[in-house]
Amino acid sequence: MGGNHSYLSRHSDCYRILWGPGCWVLACHARNLVNTHRKENIMNTPEHYQPILYLDPADVIGPLPYWLGAAVKYIWRAPLKNGGDDYMKAVDCLIRWQRLHGFAPAPRLKLDYRTWVNIRNLSDLLEQFEAKNYHAFILRRILNVLFESCPERDLPPRRDIWGKPMAYTDTLTETVNGINVGRYVTQEYSIELYKQNIWQALNEANLAKYDFTQETLSVQE
Repeated sequence: MGGNHSYLSRHSDCYRILWGPGCWVLACHARNLVNTHRKENIMNTPEHYQPILYLDPADVIGPLPYWLGAAVKYIWRAPLKNGGDDYMKAVDCLIRWQRLHGFAPAPRLKLDYRTWVNIRNLSDLLEQFEAKNYHAFILRRILNVLFESCPERDLPPRRDIWGKPMAYTDTLTETVNGINVGRYVTQEYSIELYKQNIWQALNEANLAKYDFTQETLSVQE
């Protein structure tokens, strides 16, 4: 380079620093840089962390407290990664979280409003799959745990099969018990359960591109 100008380039035309006698010029094409990183992240995302319809696991897990976020992570990826081992890790995380918060009202969690909308609407959609798909069954329960902590939630308390209002600890216990079903069946059947995944179920139902987003949170139980 000549003595009057030098260049530092990163990401080709996305980022460039020019300097000359007595001045600095920073030229950063931010939009191109962001789009480049976004494409790289999509390409590098493992299959077991792919979004479910419009709900991206990163949007959910990132802002959560550690034990609760870890439980969601293990449940999300279980059928496409470690199967039963991941489900059992989720149980351990939920029990630890329950010891910290289970007997208090649900803590308010700070997620993006659109993420809350997608959590609620995905939970409603999973209801039609949970009877035949173990992954959908467990996912719906952990999403219900999350929605208990939604600051915008103005719904009446969830009720158990006897009509009794459910406390936060009951919602956590329901999820743990649901996961533990896999422990009390034959090995052959548990292997079959652990392989079931919601992505395949959505594809078979021609719902892989279904748009469940809405402008507001559903207020119906």
